[in-house]
Amino acid sequence: MTDNARVASALRPGGRSWWIETPANPTLAVTDIATVAELAHRAGARLAVDSTFATPVLTRPLELGADLVMHSGPST
Repeated sequence: MTDNARVASALRPGGRSWWIETPANPTLAVTDIATVAELAHRAGARLAVDSTFATPVLTRPLELGADLVMHSGPST
């Protein structure tokens, strides 16, 4: 997910949603959310982002074009 050209070439018609995790676990590779959101929307799909590692303090995927954001945390 760090190579935008490869992401674009992997697209197939008919997908309704894309799910990305950034930074990725366990590598901490960072995906360009804005570019992937643009690609997803151009393909007619929605983009969901797991942004657990970044937290809303560091990354705001909705402001970068994501349609849904998930953060997880420890259970009490």
